[in-house]
Amino acid sequence: MNRYRSVLLTLCFAAIAASQNSARGPATDFRFVSWGDTKEGLSVLISQSNQAKAMNPNLTIYNGDLVNGFSLSGLVTWKDAMNGNAHNGMFDKTFAVRGNHDKGNDARWQEFFNFRGVASAVGAKNYGFLSDNLTYSFDYNNSHFIGVDDLGDVTVMTEDQINWMDQDLTAAEQRGLTHAFLFWHGPLYPVGAHCCTAAKTDFVTMANKHPIISATFHGHEHQIAWVHIDKSRYSNATHEFEEFVTGSSGAEMKECKAHRSDYCQKAAGFATVDVSGKSFVVKFFLNGNSTPDRTFTFNKGDGGNTKPAFDHP
Repeated sequence: MNRYRSVLLTLCFAAIAASQNSARGPATDFRFVSWGDTKEGLSVLISQSNQAKAMNPNLTIYNGDLVNGFSLSGLVTWKDAMNGNAHNGMFDKTFAVRGNHDKGNDARWQEFFNFRGVASAVGAKNYGFLSDNLTYSFDYNNSHFIGVDDLGDVTVMTEDQINWMDQDLTAAEQRGLTHAFLFWHGPLYPVGAHCCTAAKTDFVTMANKHPIISATFHGHEHQIAWVHIDKSRYSNATHEFEEFVTGSSGAEMKECKAHRSDYCQKAAGFATVDVSGKSFVVKFFLNGNSTPDRTFTFNKGDGGNTKPAFDHP
């Protein structure tokens, strides 16, 4: 009789645990922050760091122009600001790439950062690279991340980088992952008046082969913005995905160009991304405001294309 009672208790505890795990949501639920472009605006980054810290992201991606001119002392100052000037730990969960204002000594940058260590600390897997701490990738839960060392707008992306991404994305797809989130400095499809009308059709040709790509993230243009990439943006695009610009963490603000985006704000801010299964929710926060300026939900179809489901002002 005691044996049967033991079995019954075991089954009861298992049911309770399953119920609790179900209430927490699927194992693929996680949150990351996208931001970039501080240069000399350290007070804004300090404010945003403490604001984002309260949102408890699993990791963050920083899309270039950490400083206004490369130096180790400048990177140390940026690191302190990324930690909210309070050692809040945000630096330890941040993956960064360089922008045009970060251009300098490659080896010094590589020595300063340790993104393999960040990956290990946050629980990411399969860290790999073309150039360690410059162009690299990792898996987090159901998603693959690629950071590209692009020192300006997208036109300076190299053939070697595109070929490496092609191979890296193929390997991620073979591992059965759902999303790929790519980040570099200058956006694929520029939305503002800061820089350029850049195009990189060979990247789009490569992206067409990879339905895993859900979104790209950028800085450089000093706004917060969203663009849906499809044939209306690039005539050779057969795979649809999203582009986000989060380049307003301290650098001076620039105007949005008319008809170049689906959402754009000339304002200091950042974005959070909540990933759950095939869906992800992007919230744009203005500096110091805990209520999102806009919230967009995207669903990934069976063919890999992403579509906006709805948005909230």
